[in-house]
Amino acid sequence: MKQIINGKLYNTATATVVAEWNNGRCGGYSEEVETLYRTPKGAYFVYGYGGPMSSYRRQVETNSWAGSAAIRVLDDAGLRAWLEEKADADTYLAVVGSAVEA
Repeated sequence: MKQIINGKLYNTATATVVAEWNNGRCGGYSEEVETLYRTPKGAYFVYGYGGPMSSYRRQVETNSWAGSAAIRVLDDAGLRAWLEEKADADTYLAVVGSAVEA
């Protein structure tokens, strides 16, 4: 998928997959799948898709929803939040570099 956001092209075909996540509801109306990508220039974005009861839904008619897909660009805070919520510790450390041990 390609999408231009703020004048910049984000392309899943030319970016590198960093991590993947799904909500475990494979094939259902509420399925959500997200893939974290890194562009060749070092920017991070998430390509996600989901069914008509997911956060990716889009309204097609009154009281009628369909599944959809989107690209979302992540700033540093968004990247850290996505990794903390949806990736394992090793992936977080590989991307961010460090974390303070509790």
